[in-house]
Amino acid sequence: MGGAARFVTAINEMEAKMAKENIECVVMFSGDIFSPSIESMLRKGEHMVPVLQLTHTRLATVGNHDFDLGVPCLRNLCASTRDTTWISSNLDIEGGQGLFEKWVDYTTPKGVRMLVLGIAEQWIDTLGSITEDEVVYND
Repeated sequence: MGGAARFVTAINEMEAKMAKENIECVVMFSGDIFSPSIESMLRKGEHMVPVLQLTHTRLATVGNHDFDLGVPCLRNLCASTRDTTWISSNLDIEGGQGLFEKWVDYTTPKGVRMLVLGIAEQWIDTLGSITEDEVVYND
């Protein structure tokens, strides 16, 4: 069983265990989902969209490697994750209106309310796949 399959299984087993104990679980992802492997270069990150869906990931932020395939590809990948809200509190993407929320006021099905932020480090100038005009880091 590959890495993605093990990841999905682990998340789903944890969700099931928590549900049995009546503990609410909200899956969030902290970045680098679309370009974590060589396969990402071959499949342009599309193979990871089902992983987000199968793990019931509700909230996610981007990491530096999510930009490896360029902003247009990232925009398409984020749009294809229908149940995941993307958050980036301190990155602005050129032409990215609606791509990232700055923050999310999230309420779980059991009524627990959270304010969720997605904060990126300053790694923009280390990426060869984008320009500083495409992605702006706000300190």
